[in-house]
Amino acid sequence: MNKQPIFESSFKSLIYANDHEPIHIHVVKGKTRAKFLLFPVKLVDNKGLKASELKMVEPVIEENNDGNRKNMDDRYSYMDTHRRGA
Repeated sequence: MNKQPIFESSFKSLIYANDHEPIHIHVVKGKTRAKFLLFPVKLVDNKGLKASELKMVEPVIEENNDGNRKNMDDRYSYMDTHRRGA
């Protein structure tokens, strides 16, 4: 699990290393959560976040997407290399 501190508020963002595709991010605030696809950024599930909160977090995800892509590329490149025994 990758906890990326991209929010400066009570939101947490989670990307699970072995989660299913397509690549997505979980945004959590207390007992509420939402799931966004990363490439392109798109809300696909919401469990209790307010519309105003969704509008606030989506641009933050967009702004950090280059870093998200690099983290995922690095992680899967590393995993693929070690699976092949290189």
